[in-house]
Amino acid sequence: MRVIVTKTIDHGEKVYNLVFSNSCKKEWVYRVSENINIEDLRVFKKYVSYDIEIPKDALYWTPKYGDSQSNILNRRVVLPLTLQKKINMKTIDVKVDGCDIPVTTKEYNKENKRYILDYIESKIFQIIQDNYPENTVTKEEVVNSLNKLSSDNDLDKLTEKELRNMSQEYLKIQNNSKIPNELSEYIEKYLNCKYLLNDRYIFSVILPLGYKPGMRIIIKVYYEIPQSSDTVKPLKGLTYNECSPLPLDEFSRHILYKTIDGLRITNFQIRSSNNKNCTPITVLNNSLYFKDSNYIDAMHDVYHKYTKDDWLFYSVIPVRQGIRRWSFWVSILISFSLLISSVVRLGEMPDSFYTKTAPAASTIVAISALLISWFSRTEEEPIKALIQEKLKWILVLQSFVLYSSAALLLMTPRSFVWNWGWLVIYLISSLTNLYSMLINLQCIYLEGDKEISYKSNIIVISVMFLATVANILLILLGICLALR
Repeated sequence: MRVIVTKTIDHGEKVYNLVFSNSCKKEWVYRVSENINIEDLRVFKKYVSYDIEIPKDALYWTPKYGDSQSNILNRRVVLPLTLQKKINMKTIDVKVDGCDIPVTTKEYNKENKRYILDYIESKIFQIIQDNYPENTVTKEEVVNSLNKLSSDNDLDKLTEKELRNMSQEYLKIQNNSKIPNELSEYIEKYLNCKYLLNDRYIFSVILPLGYKPGMRIIIKVYYEIPQSSDTVKPLKGLTYNECSPLPLDEFSRHILYKTIDGLRITNFQIRSSNNKNCTPITVLNNSLYFKDSNYIDAMHDVYHKYTKDDWLFYSVIPVRQGIRRWSFWVSILISFSLLISSVVRLGEMPDSFYTKTAPAASTIVAISALLISWFSRTEEEPIKALIQEKLKWILVLQSFVLYSSAALLLMTPRSFVWNWGWLVIYLISSLTNLYSMLINLQCIYLEGDKEISYKSNIIVISVMFLATVANILLILLGICLALR
């Protein structure tokens, strides 16, 4: 008994080949170029250019007028481009030859999903009938068994043998019967499609009238997708680490990662899912080239083979940021200034001396106002602001130290609050200064030869060493003055 091939099944086969068959896609997709902007972790921004030839087995969409009439003369080509997660896009813009074109509706996408699964289910039922004539299972039972197989098990953890045994059980195939490779292949296709189409849909575009199979065109897609807070990863120090799946297409794919001034993308690696294998790769100008599950190292003319379990890892680091230098040198100046003031306080000073220092409070307030003025700058990009958050806290704490110093200068000297207040100020300032120098040292290490002051790093490190000694002495002097 043979299964009658209906238009629905034929349509499902076309959609499957256009979307999931790499051997079919490489015949009509020449090249895909992607620009990924890393500037806002809450919104994923991507620009994709598809260089394609409209396939011969293209899908068509015919607009309907009224309840039943349709206009065959207005039939248009529909191209499935990629699988997209089911999420509301913030912005989407699709163009071909500079003209805006529409995308398919949710109803059309649901129909395509149903057609694909119907095609594979019919194919599995047909193979069972051809190889097991004694099996009386119906197509409805086959469909129910496949649904049960896909929902009852964690398929990623099953071995090939376990999957075969379960397929025999669910599809009511005798245990002593050998499952043909074709049946195993289509069962795997079904499970893969069911898994992918569970939280994704086939992103398709509708071409204008006049576009026919055989024409070579370029489709440009730009979209912004809001990201949930769960997907935003925390910083590791001052570094933001990200990963993405590697393309498994047989055609050429170019991916360009872009970020904003003050940040740099670096440390590109190909890692396995269990992190056992890690391969650093050479990347020029953040441009990566892939083809047939290979990363192409254009500089060394080397191909790096990877599998479906491998991922691309990279890091985003701060470079040449003025706020970091500002916070560092402010910390250095405050370190030595407070040390000098504590040394002066070691001697016996008349009360008139402290009275004369009161006007200095206004100067200190003015200096701390300069620190706070940094935050009144224009709004920064979210990822840059996230990386700079630790640097801003340094300025906030230093402003607190200066305002507290100004307040103490206006008080009666040699009181309990005066003595212990300075000790608290020295402790907060010293810890903040040490933290600032640690951040600066980390940035020098991250930036490497991209740092403007790279040649003067010896001087910077020497100043950091002296400032560290000064902060330790400041804490010791503060304790001595408080206990005196």
